[in-house]
Amino acid sequence: MRLSTRRHSSPSAAPRRNTRFRLEVEPLEGRALLSTLSGINLPAGATINTPIVATNGKAFFGAHDATHGYQLWVSNGTASGTTMLTNVHAPFGISPAYLTAVGNTLYFAANNGTAGIQLWKSDGTARGTSMVTDVNPGTGLYASYLTNVNGTVYFVGWTRSAGRQIWKSNGTASGTSMVTNIHPSGGCSPTNLTAMGSALYFRANDGTHGYQLWDTTGSGATMLTSGRGTGSGTLPGNLTAVGSKLFFDGMDSTGYQLWVSNGTSSGTVKLTSLNSPTGLSPSSLTAIGSTLLFAANDGTHGKQLWKSNGTSGGTTMLTNINVAGGGLSPSSLTAVGSRLFFSGNDGSHGLQLWKSDGTSSVRRWSPTSTVPWARFHRT
Repeated sequence: MRLSTRRHSSPSAAPRRNTRFRLEVEPLEGRALLSTLSGINLPAGATINTPIVATNGKAFFGAHDATHGYQLWVSNGTASGTTMLTNVHAPFGISPAYLTAVGNTLYFAANNGTAGIQLWKSDGTARGTSMVTDVNPGTGLYASYLTNVNGTVYFVGWTRSAGRQIWKSNGTASGTSMVTNIHPSGGCSPTNLTAMGSALYFRANDGTHGYQLWDTTGSGATMLTSGRGTGSGTLPGNLTAVGSKLFFDGMDSTGYQLWVSNGTSSGTVKLTSLNSPTGLSPSSLTAIGSTLLFAANDGTHGKQLWKSNGTSGGTTMLTNINVAGGGLSPSSLTAVGSRLFFSGNDGSHGLQLWKSDGTSSVRRWSPTSTVPWARFHRT
């Protein structure tokens, strides 16, 4: 449909300040209309204070109000279907955190005021919302970093005898157990929990080799890196699963470089050795299909967009823009289907929106390359 209003004049007529516009209304098939937006005001002036996590057709979140404190809520998208699931330890509440969907169950960490921070679960009903563990009553298990690994919830838990270790649970007290017992005198302080297939990858310290990459399939764990063992370790970070490969940044004598692992010690290798001793410093690791895209600085071209297929030869720089100004400096890398969107600075236009399909064809967004919902044209 197109609606238009024109001011008729000869081609030679000089333009006037009151030039009219023709309004073109573009087809809206497949596009969300602003008129469909609706708001749901939570009762008692409650405000949301956690990320919203969806499972089993419901949205779960933590919210706070002055009467009930921090509680778990659920919504089916209607005002009548938006309710508070817990009403425990008011006016302080249970402070739900680390909300994680595993199948049709929501797992989270919470404190009922007497048991300490424990693992909880919910099926979206008040009756089906309960505390799973009661370890170290009064002090708590300090459940954190909840992660879904192929239908099982893994998390970090603490006990006096073993310190901070990896735990797993099937949603029952008897089915909740400690998976690792690394450096029990002080705990292994696991972080960066990342699922790939049926394995959990994480960073941990065994008290001897510093912080290294480890993995587990639910019983014990294997250390996959051992570099700089007399110091702070390889210090793996930015763990990112891309298909059957786990990419991460790690430290050695050449600085922070890109690494990859297939889940074995021999298959955990360094892919780059650039810009020593600072390193390539890969950041914003993002999966696009079977390819890893990331930002990095080789010491010559500034911070540019790079890609990797998990081999040294297949790890290459995609852009060579604004070298004199420190590089394109890609940030906020976001995968949308088979394309990557990010912000970048070419040295002329400031920070703008860019996109890439994983090849060297990287384009900056411009108004002429989009089809807005409605456009005004001078006539």
